Amino acid sequence: MKASLFLVLPVVYASWLNNLNYLSPSKRHPQFSIEYRHLSKRDLVSFKGSVEFKHGVASGDPLPDAVILWTKVTPATETTETICVEWSIFPEHNPSRIADSGHVLTSFEVDYTVKVEARNLCSLTTYYYKFNVCNTNQTSPIGRTKTVPRTGDHVPQNLKFAVYSCSNYPAGFFNAFGNPARKDSVEYVIHLGDYIYEYKNGDFGDGTNISRIPEPNRECATLSDYRTRLAQHHTDPDLQLSHQQFPWFIIWDDHDIADNSWRAGSANHPENATAYAKYGVSYASRKANAVRAFYEYLPVRQVSLTDTLRIWRTLQIGDLVDIFFLDTRHYAREITDTYDNTEFIAAIADDQSRTLMGQRQEEWFYDGLMMSNATWKVVAQQIVFAEINITEVGYQNYTFDFDGWSGYRSNRDRVLKTLYDAKINNTIILSGDSHANWVSELTWSNNSDYDSSTGEGAIGVEFAGTAVSSPPIVPGASDLLLNFATQKIINTNSNEHLKWAELVQRGYFELEIGYDSSVATYFGLNVTEQTSSEVQTAQFSVLSGENKLQRPFGGVKAGFLRT
Repeated sequence: MKASLFLVLPVVYASWLNNLNYLSPSKRHPQFSIEYRHLSKRDLVSFKGSVEFKHGVASGDPLPDAVILWTKVTPATETTETICVEWSIFPEHNPSRIADSGHVLTSFEVDYTVKVEARNLCSLTTYYYKFNVCNTNQTSPIGRTKTVPRTGDHVPQNLKFAVYSCSNYPAGFFNAFGNPARKDSVEYVIHLGDYIYEYKNGDFGDGTNISRIPEPNRECATLSDYRTRLAQHHTDPDLQLSHQQFPWFIIWDDHDIADNSWRAGSANHPENATAYAKYGVSYASRKANAVRAFYEYLPVRQVSLTDTLRIWRTLQIGDLVDIFFLDTRHYAREITDTYDNTEFIAAIADDQSRTLMGQRQEEWFYDGLMMSNATWKVVAQQIVFAEINITEVGYQNYTFDFDGWSGYRSNRDRVLKTLYDAKINNTIILSGDSHANWVSELTWSNNSDYDSSTGEGAIGVEFAGTAVSSPPIVPGASDLLLNFATQKIINTNSNEHLKWAELVQRGYFELEIGYDSSVATYFGLNVTEQTSSEVQTAQFSVLSGENKLQRPFGGVKAGFLRT
């Protein structure tokens, strides 16, 4: 072997592995990585044809000194050749000063995606970034991102987040993603899961009349299926705009893999021979396919290489807020409501041993809450936390959603007991999943001090948001029927902690966090056509140290209040 080849091998090795998509998010799952021995056998002649960046750019999981950058290159002609991609990141007001840069290789093994970590950045600073094919003028759109303050630092300004969940491509347009970018009203995005839906067209949203047929038009199960579905989402102009303008924090929920999933199966895919015959893969393999595609297509970093597909993590933003991103879905969740076992789940919902999170995640979460020195503790997680009684709308099983925290009441009680016993102030829980808006005050059943009229005795609040585009709780129900049900629910005696409910609108909410208060502003919009029009449906604030919603409630233009 020539000496020059010995010199180039380390550079080639770094060019592969600096593209994080060749690595596994967990050493316990080496099948997610592409072995260098395999890559080293590849022809190193890079693709010379035309390339497009039609899936845009994205950034995510910013730290005080680093951020993840993402893109995908699309060769104009079908190829299996390697493509070399350069990237650079530079400050907002000084594009000639490159803060960090590099070049990486990508190939069909990772579906021509690129994910890198930009480092050596300054805290709480806006940056711009771009990609290009090496030594060419084939360049991506320019993206914008922002780092977060250093842990413990005073934050000189309020921080603003757009909060989303449940983005269903055939069910409607993603106007909710584009509007904060058009308004430039936030700095960061939090997505609480169901970034994609796994269904074929018509199963849960029909895109025929609005030219939004999901690709592939079948239920996703293989790696190619999930890659194709995620790639299609990245071509949506509103979603592209959001990814291009804001750094994202994202966690997964059930539909990122399969409906009502838990650690060993899902509603439509139990681990049995019948399901294997239907999908051609086991549930474990299907989950692996979805997880690998998720990491390839989204700007998320590997959290812990020694854990099992861990996405739960903490973000400390100065001394203002600690955000706890939970995995209540895939990490360790015990069996959930799969529609054919609702009575069984209702019967075991109070079982002391049942867990959504698993012991390791629970202990990490409770320790983090008790040790936090930040003014605010924000819990970003997938499912509705509060108990909501729906007896008045004709349901025999009086609790809304046994697939939510109400199917795991002891786990919820352990969270509330931790907040109560440790006297933890300023806790805000963020929730998605239900395709409805709910705002609640957190109360623990063992605490009789709660006063519904004043909020005194509450130990925190929950802001649960509706879907970006998914159908409402009862698909096909009229607005009149949904509003009737909402009014019944809000006036149910045992729902005294539930202060606002709204079941009709699609949309999102913005969360502004400051030292003195945090404010959630809800927006509703039309998803049957592309539009920037929206209406502010409600606004709620929480004063620091009060652990309750500020009275009097105001600015509510949809849904129903309980005062």
